[in-house]
Amino acid sequence: MTTTRRGFIGGAVGAAQDFNVQNFYRESLELGYDYSLDVGSWTHNLHFGYHTEEIEEFLRRTSNGWGAISYGGGQENDDYVDEVGVFNWWFRATPYQAGLESLGVPPIRSYVETQNFELNDTIVWQDWTFNVGVLFSQDELYGQGLAVNKSNPSGFETAPGNKYLMKKISFSDMIQPRLGVTWDFADNMSAFANYARYYPSASSLARAASWDRNLNRTVEVYFDENGDFIVAQDRRSSSGKLFEEGIDPRHIDEYIVGMTWEVSDQLTTRVHYRRREAQDMWEDTPNNMRTNTRGGGFEGTMPDGWAPRELYIPELSTYS
Repeated sequence: MTTTRRGFIGGAVGAAQDFNVQNFYRESLELGYDYSLDVGSWTHNLHFGYHTEEIEEFLRRTSNGWGAISYGGGQENDDYVDEVGVFNWWFRATPYQAGLESLGVPPIRSYVETQNFELNDTIVWQDWTFNVGVLFSQDELYGQGLAVNKSNPSGFETAPGNKYLMKKISFSDMIQPRLGVTWDFADNMSAFANYARYYPSASSLARAASWDRNLNRTVEVYFDENGDFIVAQDRRSSSGKLFEEGIDPRHIDEYIVGMTWEVSDQLTTRVHYRRREAQDMWEDTPNNMRTNTRGGGFEGTMPDGWAPRELYIPELSTYS
């Protein structure tokens, strides 16, 4: 049996498919202290710093009518198997599940609270300058929609609108060395080399993983050629997230080597090579990604032994 399917086209209602109010707020405090001393022929320029910051994100997103409406039906038989079941559909709308606080769907407020301690020593000796430092950081990600309940396997219970600590990345997990050396081998020329590790802040992650996203999912609603309702289903990607236990935070290692040449008082040249390597990236992934054998996951795409064939969170089905 063959099936004919017409082209898939669509568009938004009015000027856009949704109304989006998104605001960011930052409050920060910085303290620093510098001290210099000479030890024999060595000069030490010490720096001590502390920085704390809270990043808040506010998001209210509602549909403009039915949101985006697309046309992709027109099958010639009624037993065509689509991704949402067995039916012959003509129109699809993608509104949000709800958009009003009166319906129990509050706007999402998320927070990232970060602390940083910095220690650095710039050491000068003859024609050499050494930079030795380290930055200790801690990030706390606060989402919305859960409350602590130790009696549940997950440790939480649903609580729309409630702020909760979703992920803490401790100081011991984000130690960032800073190492550098500069050699002034001539009055107008120098060579340098530097290494540093960075742990970038993920300011929108707390909002993207908030459990209250489950209250305002994107819904796919299907209609027949007469505009009569057929079926509706949640779009699975638009939901709150849980974190795999023990994952390392994303970091970037940076290496730089180069030279400078002061050609004249008006012209200075600089050439350098920089290499940056990022590791331990975080990504939204289905819990069964590593065990999926139906064409998804890494079955047939990743070699055996690349990762264990197991669930990211084995006890996920017991969470409530």
